[in-house]
Amino acid sequence: MFRLGRKLPVPEDLLRRLRRELSDLEAKDRLRSLRRYDSSKVDFGSNDYLGFALNEKLREKAVAAAKQVALSSSSSRLLPGHHREHLEAEQCFAEFVGGESALFFNSGWDANHALLTTLPTRHDIIIYDERSHASIYDGVHASIARSLRFDHNSAEDLETKIERVRRKNPNGQLFVVLESVYSMDGDVAELRSIADIAQKHSAILIVDEAHATGVLGPKGKGLTSTLVQRDDLVISMHTCGKAFGASGAFVVANRTITEYLINKARGFIYTTALPPIIPIQIIASIELLKEHGELMTKRLQERSTFVRESLQNMLREWQVPDGVTPIIPVIIGSDANALRAATSLNERGFIVPAVRPPTVPEGSARLRMNVSLRHTEEELENVVNAIVETESELIS
Repeated sequence: MFRLGRKLPVPEDLLRRLRRELSDLEAKDRLRSLRRYDSSKVDFGSNDYLGFALNEKLREKAVAAAKQVALSSSSSRLLPGHHREHLEAEQCFAEFVGGESALFFNSGWDANHALLTTLPTRHDIIIYDERSHASIYDGVHASIARSLRFDHNSAEDLETKIERVRRKNPNGQLFVVLESVYSMDGDVAELRSIADIAQKHSAILIVDEAHATGVLGPKGKGLTSTLVQRDDLVISMHTCGKAFGASGAFVVANRTITEYLINKARGFIYTTALPPIIPIQIIASIELLKEHGELMTKRLQERSTFVRESLQNMLREWQVPDGVTPIIPVIIGSDANALRAATSLNERGFIVPAVRPPTVPEGSARLRMNVSLRHTEEELENVVNAIVETESELIS
């Protein structure tokens, strides 16, 4: 019988196992730790692609609005936590990307998990790109539907897999899941080809636009905005904590789907809504993109191209893949050398994080750098030179 005030010991077997696993990670140069953000360094690690997180005009609007709204929603949106600002942001975002309706979630993780655990039934099949984000993997694993992976960005393998599962299960609903921009390599999905295959087989296409929203498509609307069949067969997920400089995420879909999520998605129903100030920030970001989005996305691509091509031309052994996005991986290979490179760059005044397995495939540990509109030309030139100098030090 438990007694109040009595301290119960943590089982030693559990602590020993946890310490052993942490030691194993450290021995493999894969132990993670939290490090306080250092604003004195030039940040090439965040996903603030447009510089909105530190934009003074957006900050002024947010500060002024914060004086007029509650500091917290204090409950689920199905209780008194549903504020006018949430609805306005949903309507504004749906109109911006050209979707029928949008539903606001607390994070991209919540949105992906909700989609994959709410819509597919046990009779359905989820086919997802093998390099999908961890939130997609977790959503798939938590779903009651059958699932299988297709080769990364391969429309051909996707169609082969669809034909195979259709022979065994001709009636279940197919869901094809992918990202429009992949967060570790920065490569862009063969979205049109994959969308055509999905449409051919009457599959619902779920596209994670986390790293495309604000970056690609007309005025930064993302890549699904260019698909003609989007309302009937395409569901897109757009995060607001990256290029939008805020928090939360939108699921954009047919109105029947968003209404169903309101009634069935546990991650939406049973959580306190984000504070009203967040949708106010998002609306301000959308207005800025409506006015300047074409110029911003063009400038961002020009800066990204400069950094990528400079590194490709100057590095001797480290690899920088081709691409068109501001995500620029510098593939080193060794976990230990990736950590050493990140430490060296930090000492030179740059935040360029090391990313290691299991986040990326074995043998492809890397520096993952993100170009932002807030970076000056001098900072871009300096970080390129710093990476080249670091490579020379580590391979000499």
